[in-house]
Amino acid sequence: MRPAYIVEHLLAVARAVDEGVPVSGYLHWTISDNWEWADGYCPKFGLVDVDRADNLRRHRRPSFALFRDIVAKRRVTVPQREDAWAQVQAAVAAGATHRFCRADDGQSSLDAAIERPFSDKDWRFSAAEAEVDRQKEARSQTQKHTSAVTDSVAEVTSTINQTIWGMWDSIPGQDEVNAGVYNTLNDTMLGLGHAIWGNWLDSNEEVLEAAVVEGREV
Repeated sequence: MRPAYIVEHLLAVARAVDEGVPVSGYLHWTISDNWEWADGYCPKFGLVDVDRADNLRRHRRPSFALFRDIVAKRRVTVPQREDAWAQVQAAVAAGATHRFCRADDGQSSLDAAIERPFSDKDWRFSAAEAEVDRQKEARSQTQKHTSAVTDSVAEVTSTINQTIWGMWDSIPGQDEVNAGVYNTLNDTMLGLGHAIWGNWLDSNEEVLEAAVVEGREV
């Protein structure tokens, strides 16, 4: 998985630079297998393999050549990305496993690595980016729908208010005391309506967002 990780992370760094993030450089960790504070010698994530059973002999992994080429040319090519991801897909199809040096809780270290299968999820940067964009668009559309419904409720409330006032004014002999009673009642009814509407929005936010994403009417 190392080639794909390198490529996808560098693409994410490039996007950050395009968006104005002041990136000074990229340091790949690590050049060679080393001793980790939490996991000891268990992890083998270096660009260079260190054979501790053979006088610490070094062997360049395929990812070494990939990273060297990217550094030399200062760019990631489409073929490099496609080849890196093809390796991951081939491992998944073959039911291959990879070393893992953490327990199931994701925190405790293991003295000896266990083998775990490759994930069949599309964890590439573009896939994650697309999901973020989808969620942003869903939230935007939900806000637009909510605003439109709120405007409609406000318009209906105003119409009802004007109708009630018209009926009230048509009744002769109303004094200021009665008008005060009416205002209190009217404010109470409007406040109750707004409270009910607000509670409905809070409880149906996920429903609204799902409906927007799927193009359904609510």
